[in-house]
Amino acid sequence: MYPSSWLFVKAETSIRIVCPGPRVLDICGPGPARARYSFDDEAAVQKYQMELAEEFSSGGWVLMGENHERRVGRERRVVRRDVQERRQSAGA
Repeated sequence: MYPSSWLFVKAETSIRIVCPGPRVLDICGPGPARARYSFDDEAAVQKYQMELAEEFSSGGWVLMGENHERRVGRERRVVRRDVQERRQSAGA
């Protein structure tokens, strides 16, 4: 049942915690900051997640939800384009 994610927000800034596997945790944010942590077992991952949640909460971060999608609006990749092929040959 992976990946799972948690979105924390503080004003206009966000931190997303993603658990892409049973013993891995990715932290994305704030801004361009990225970190990946590996653990010996799932219990260690869950313990660290709880520590992070407490730390973020005491620092003014608000948990927006689990598996919360930050992007809004329509999916651009499903809209058909008017042109058949956008790429042109090297000689064109």
